[in-house]
Amino acid sequence: CTEALRIRRLNLGADHMDVADALYNIGNILDEWGKDDQALKFYGEAVLLYRSKLGNDDIEVANCLQYIGSIHERKKEHNRAISCFTESLRIHQKGQKGNNLEMANILYSLGKLHQSTGDHDKALEIFAQCLRIRKRELGDEDLEVAAVCEKV
Repeated sequence: CTEALRIRRLNLGADHMDVADALYNIGNILDEWGKDDQALKFYGEAVLLYRSKLGNDDIEVANCLQYIGSIHERKKEHNRAISCFTESLRIHQKGQKGNNLEMANILYSLGKLHQSTGDHDKALEIFAQCLRIRKRELGDEDLEVAAVCEKV
């Protein structure tokens, strides 16, 4: 898969959007394989390129940050994860192609992180936001609603 990236860079230039997409896709593959440090490298390059081409508030930036945050969460790097998820949420909340369930997922991750760091008041506040969204979008009887109810 890095061969496709090399070819795209060669033919399209290092700052082309297709290169950013290839970096992101390679990050996804490495993430699925559990190669966290390598995935972070590719996601990091992708997010820089997306920011330079699309601006800081584009949904592609938010998506990269969400995956980066998930890796930091797995690595128990809570502050880094919180930072990534918070920025991703901010972008989604700006309403630029953001979707409510995605925001609820980010809020759920943030709530778990704040709970892990001992900030229970912040965690409860965030879980309550997540619960409101999930109930509105999925109904009271959905399993994702139940998952949040266990945290509140």
